[in-house]
Amino acid sequence: EFGGLGLQVGSKENRVVVIAPIEGTPADRAGILAGDIILKIDDQSLGKEMGLLEAVHRMRGAKGTKVALTIEREKQETPLVFNLVRETIHIQSVKSKVIEEGIGYIRLSQFQEQTARDLANALSTLHAAKVHSLVLDLRNNPGGLLTSSVEVSEQFLEEGKLIVSVKGRKGEKDDFIGHGNGLWTEIPLVVLVNEGSASASEIVSSALQDWGRGVILGTRTFGKGSVQ
Repeated sequence: EFGGLGLQVGSKENRVVVIAPIEGTPADRAGILAGDIILKIDDQSLGKEMGLLEAVHRMRGAKGTKVALTIEREKQETPLVFNLVRETIHIQSVKSKVIEEGIGYIRLSQFQEQTARDLANALSTLHAAKVHSLVLDLRNNPGGLLTSSVEVSEQFLEEGKLIVSVKGRKGEKDDFIGHGNGLWTEIPLVVLVNEGSASASEIVSSALQDWGRGVILGTRTFGKGSVQ
């Protein structure tokens, strides 16, 4: 948890871009969207002199304090101004339910240390409810830990499947192979993605797509290529 607005941001072409708002936070409730470009924080313009880390530092702060964000949005002729009040941001990374008879729904909001464990518990609960197909919702999930994306993916893949490769500038390469128990390798699966699905979300959805494990449904994802 931390004090702030609930925005996951990244850098594209030297501009601070919203990857996704965190569900249920001040930024989410105010209507800030994935793809929005932050132009100003209070009266301070974001340019080359203010990097991503400094922008994040300025948006964080004590609960109850105010901050104004000036936003550029596609198809909006003039910038939008959002006056927000910081809150303590708590992130629950896994939520699940039965949406109708036999169909389970799991929402992953971020990839944290405990996400794979919480996912396994949610899947066990859905199994007890006699779920025979599953919707995995990764919309507006900005990512998180690489190891978490591997641990999530391997719950739906047979053991020994390549999930992701990480390559360095000098040519070194690490392959991450699934070593899970693969209890959910047969269940029909739909993965929901959108422009706010980034990084670890793209690893999971592409691994499941590559191995023919599910249908990827939605819009073009964020396209974070700085690490993977």
